[in-house]
Amino acid sequence: WFRKFWQGCPEAVRERVFELDGVPDELKRRLLRHASVLVLPSRYEAFGIVVLEGWMCGIPVIVPEHSALADVAAEGGLTFRLDDANDLARQLRRLLDDPSLACTLAERGRAKALERYTWDRIGALTRRAYQDVRRRRVLVVSHLYPPEAIGGSEVVAFQEAEAWRRRGQEVRVFCGRIRQDEPRYALATPVDAAVVRVNLRGSDFDHLIN
Repeated sequence: WFRKFWQGCPEAVRERVFELDGVPDELKRRLLRHASVLVLPSRYEAFGIVVLEGWMCGIPVIVPEHSALADVAAEGGLTFRLDDANDLARQLRRLLDDPSLACTLAERGRAKALERYTWDRIGALTRRAYQDVRRRRVLVVSHLYPPEAIGGSEVVAFQEAEAWRRRGQEVRVFCGRIRQDEPRYALATPVDAAVVRVNLRGSDFDHLIN
Protein backbone atom coordinates (compact mmCIF):
# COMPACT_ATOMS: atom_id res chain seq x y z
CA TRP A 1 0.00 0.00 0.00
CA PHE A 2 2.88 2.37 0.70
CA ARG A 3 4.38 1.89 -2.76
CA LYS A 4 1.04 2.72 -4.34
CA PHE A 5 0.66 5.77 -2.10
CA TRP A 6 4.25 6.85 -2.73
CA GLN A 7 3.92 6.61 -6.51
CA GLY A 8 0.79 8.74 -6.36
CA CYS A 9 2.50 11.60 -4.49
CA PRO A 10 3.39 14.73 -6.46
CA GLU A 11 7.00 15.00 -7.57
CA ALA A 12 7.46 18.09 -5.40
CA VAL A 13 6.60 16.00 -2.33
CA ARG A 14 8.83 13.06 -3.24
CA GLU A 15 11.80 15.37 -3.77
CA ARG A 16 11.61 16.34 -0.07
CA VAL A 17 11.48 12.75 1.25
CA PHE A 18 14.44 10.41 1.62
CA GLU A 19 13.42 6.77 1.22
CA LEU A 20 16.01 4.72 3.10
CA ASP A 21 14.48 1.22 3.12
CA GLY A 22 16.36 -0.90 5.67
CA VAL A 23 19.45 0.58 7.33
CA PRO A 24 22.06 -0.95 9.68
CA ASP A 25 21.53 -0.34 13.41
CA GLU A 26 24.51 1.99 13.75
CA LEU A 27 23.36 4.18 10.85
CA LYS A 28 19.86 4.23 12.32
CA ARG A 29 21.23 5.48 15.64
CA ARG A 30 23.27 8.16 13.87
CA LEU A 31 20.23 9.34 11.94
CA LEU A 32 18.14 9.51 15.11
CA ARG A 33 20.83 11.45 16.97
CA HIS A 34 20.91 14.04 14.19
CA ALA A 35 17.11 14.40 14.12
CA SER A 36 15.21 17.10 16.00
CA VAL A 37 12.11 14.99 16.58
CA LEU A 38 10.76 11.53 15.80
CA VAL A 39 7.25 11.29 14.33
CA LEU A 40 5.54 7.89 14.32
CA PRO A 41 2.12 8.44 12.65
CA SER A 42 1.08 4.80 12.87
CA ARG A 43 -2.61 3.91 12.95
CA TYR A 44 -2.33 0.35 14.33
CA GLU A 45 0.77 0.04 16.50
CA ALA A 46 0.79 -2.42 19.39
CA PHE A 47 3.71 -0.77 21.17
CA GLY A 48 6.21 1.11 19.03
CA ILE A 49 9.75 0.24 20.10
CA VAL A 50 11.02 2.97 17.78
CA VAL A 51 9.70 5.46 20.37
CA LEU A 52 12.18 4.04 22.88
CA GLU A 53 14.94 4.20 20.28
CA GLY A 54 14.22 7.88 19.71
CA TRP A 55 14.34 8.62 23.43
CA MET A 56 17.60 6.74 23.88
CA CYS A 57 19.09 8.86 21.08
CA GLY A 58 18.01 12.05 22.86
CA ILE A 59 15.03 13.26 20.84
CA PRO A 60 11.34 13.82 21.69
CA VAL A 61 8.56 11.99 19.86
CA ILE A 62 5.18 12.80 18.33
CA VAL A 63 2.56 10.03 18.07
CA PRO A 64 -1.20 9.78 17.38
CA GLU A 65 -3.59 10.40 20.25
CA HIS A 66 -6.09 7.69 21.28
CA SER A 67 -3.61 4.92 20.55
CA ALA A 68 -1.28 2.51 22.33
CA LEU A 69 1.55 4.80 21.27
CA ALA A 70 0.05 7.69 23.21
CA ASP A 71 0.20 5.60 26.40
CA VAL A 72 3.82 4.67 25.78
CA ALA A 73 4.96 8.18 24.88
CA ALA A 74 2.95 10.04 27.53
CA GLU A 75 5.85 11.60 29.47
CA GLY A 76 8.25 12.06 26.58
CA GLY A 77 6.31 13.39 23.63
CA LEU A 78 3.33 15.12 22.10
CA THR A 79 0.26 13.72 20.37
CA PHE A 80 -1.73 14.77 17.32
CA ARG A 81 -5.09 13.92 15.79
CA LEU A 82 -4.67 11.10 13.29
CA ASP A 83 -5.35 12.12 9.66
CA ASP A 84 -5.05 15.79 10.63
CA ALA A 85 -1.90 17.08 8.91
CA ASN A 86 -2.43 20.59 10.26
CA ASP A 87 -2.50 19.35 13.85
CA LEU A 88 0.67 17.33 13.26
CA ALA A 89 2.32 20.43 11.75
CA ARG A 90 1.36 22.47 14.83
CA GLN A 91 2.93 19.93 17.17
CA LEU A 92 6.07 19.77 15.07
CA ARG A 93 6.33 23.55 15.14
CA ARG A 94 5.94 23.55 18.93
CA LEU A 95 9.00 21.36 19.34
CA LEU A 96 11.08 23.02 16.64
CA ASP A 97 10.36 26.49 18.04
CA ASP A 98 10.89 25.54 21.67
CA PRO A 99 14.21 23.70 22.18
CA SER A 100 13.70 23.76 25.95
CA LEU A 101 10.41 21.84 25.65
CA ALA A 102 11.95 19.40 23.20
CA CYS A 103 14.88 18.77 25.55
CA THR A 104 12.60 18.30 28.56
CA LEU A 105 10.41 15.76 26.76
CA ALA A 106 13.44 13.88 25.44
CA GLU A 107 14.96 13.67 28.94
CA ARG A 108 11.68 12.46 30.43
CA GLY A 109 11.35 9.86 27.71
CA ARG A 110 14.89 8.58 28.19
CA ALA A 111 14.35 8.32 31.95
CA LYS A 112 11.13 6.35 31.35
CA ALA A 113 12.86 3.99 28.92
CA LEU A 114 15.68 3.30 31.38
CA GLU A 115 13.24 2.80 34.26
CA ARG A 116 10.65 0.58 32.59
CA TYR A 117 11.94 -0.89 29.35
CA THR A 118 15.46 -2.25 29.80
CA TRP A 119 15.96 -5.84 28.73
CA ASP A 120 17.08 -6.72 32.26
CA ARG A 121 13.81 -5.48 33.77
CA ILE A 122 11.64 -7.04 31.06
CA GLY A 123 13.51 -10.32 31.42
CA ALA A 124 13.09 -10.31 35.20
CA LEU A 125 9.34 -9.60 34.95
CA THR A 126 8.89 -12.30 32.32
CA ARG A 127 10.83 -14.84 34.41
CA ARG A 128 8.71 -13.97 37.47
CA ALA A 129 5.50 -14.41 35.49
CA TYR A 130 6.61 -17.83 34.28
CA GLN A 131 7.62 -18.88 37.79
CA ASP A 132 4.34 -17.70 39.35
CA VAL A 133 2.16 -19.68 36.95
CA ARG A 134 1.71 -23.32 37.84
CA ARG A 135 -1.20 -25.38 36.56
CA ARG A 136 -3.29 -22.41 35.52
CA ARG A 137 -4.93 -21.56 32.24
CA VAL A 138 -3.08 -18.97 30.18
CA LEU A 139 -4.98 -16.50 27.97
CA VAL A 140 -2.98 -14.84 25.20
CA VAL A 141 -4.67 -11.75 23.75
CA SER A 142 -3.50 -10.38 20.40
CA HIS A 143 -5.11 -8.13 17.80
CA LEU A 144 -4.21 -10.75 15.14
CA TYR A 145 -2.60 -14.18 15.40
CA PRO A 146 -0.72 -16.39 12.91
CA PRO A 147 -1.27 -17.35 10.19
CA GLU A 148 -2.85 -13.88 10.00
CA ALA A 149 -0.19 -11.30 10.79
CA ILE A 150 0.79 -7.75 9.84
CA GLY A 151 3.68 -7.13 12.24
CA GLY A 152 5.96 -8.44 14.94
CA SER A 153 3.45 -8.50 17.80
CA GLU A 154 1.55 -11.43 16.28
CA VAL A 155 4.78 -13.44 16.08
CA VAL A 156 5.57 -12.60 19.72
CA ALA A 157 2.04 -13.71 20.76
CA PHE A 158 2.50 -17.00 18.91
CA GLN A 159 5.91 -17.60 20.47
CA GLU A 160 4.57 -16.87 23.96
CA ALA A 161 1.62 -19.23 23.45
CA GLU A 162 3.98 -21.98 22.27
CA ALA A 163 6.33 -21.41 25.22
CA TRP A 164 3.48 -21.72 27.71
CA ARG A 165 2.16 -24.82 25.96
CA ARG A 166 5.58 -26.49 26.11
CA ARG A 167 5.59 -25.85 29.85
CA GLY A 168 2.41 -27.88 30.13
CA GLN A 169 -0.02 -24.97 30.52
CA GLU A 170 -3.49 -24.96 29.02
CA VAL A 171 -3.38 -22.11 26.50
CA ARG A 172 -6.24 -20.11 24.98
CA VAL A 173 -5.82 -17.34 22.43
CA PHE A 174 -8.28 -14.49 21.88
CA CYS A 175 -7.57 -12.43 18.78
CA GLY A 176 -9.06 -10.63 15.82
CA ARG A 177 -9.13 -11.25 12.12
CA ILE A 178 -10.22 -9.15 9.20
CA ARG A 179 -12.77 -11.15 7.22
CA GLN A 180 -16.12 -9.76 6.24
CA ASP A 181 -17.64 -12.93 4.78
CA GLU A 182 -17.70 -15.11 7.91
CA PRO A 183 -19.56 -15.10 11.25
CA ARG A 184 -18.24 -12.63 13.78
CA TYR A 185 -16.96 -15.39 16.07
CA ALA A 186 -15.13 -18.51 14.93
CA LEU A 187 -13.13 -21.25 16.64
CA ALA A 188 -9.96 -22.82 15.33
CA THR A 189 -7.50 -25.15 17.08
CA PRO A 190 -4.05 -25.06 15.44
CA VAL A 191 -0.87 -26.05 17.31
CA ASP A 192 -2.89 -27.51 20.21
CA ALA A 193 -3.95 -24.06 21.41
CA ALA A 194 -7.64 -23.13 21.18
CA VAL A 195 -7.90 -19.90 19.22
CA VAL A 196 -11.04 -17.76 19.27
CA ARG A 197 -10.99 -15.24 16.43
CA VAL A 198 -13.28 -12.21 16.35
CA ASN A 199 -13.96 -10.69 12.94
CA LEU A 200 -12.95 -7.04 13.00
CA ARG A 201 -14.89 -4.43 11.05
CA GLY A 202 -14.19 -0.81 10.25
CA SER A 203 -16.76 0.32 12.80
CA ASP A 204 -14.75 -1.40 15.55
CA PHE A 205 -12.18 1.40 15.22
CA ASP A 206 -14.57 4.37 15.03
CA HIS A 207 -14.00 5.23 18.70
CA LEU A 208 -10.28 5.65 17.99
CA ILE A 209 -10.71 8.39 15.38
CA ASN A 210 -13.91 10.21 16.37
